[in-house]
Amino acid sequence: TRIAVESRDEIGALAQAFNDMAESLSISRGELTRKNEELSHANKHLQSMQKQLLRSERLAAIGQLAAGVSHEIDNPVGIILGHAEL
Repeated sequence: TRIAVESRDEIGALAQAFNDMAESLSISRGELTRKNEELSHANKHLQSMQKQLLRSERLAAIGQLAAGVSHEIDNPVGIILGHAEL
């Protein structure tokens, strides 16, 4: 909202100050909107990265479990095969 400045007296100065303030607020609002959009994008990216990290951690845990199970199976099988060769 702008006020027409028609005089150079105190009322005109007040109207000009109001116009300056309104323009400053409009610029600030635009910057705030842009920053909010950037934050929203960054937040979505972080959420995606967090999901990927959790998926990777689960896969690593499954890999460790599989290695442990394989080791537990290989030990008795190795002993049995060792005795079978005798």
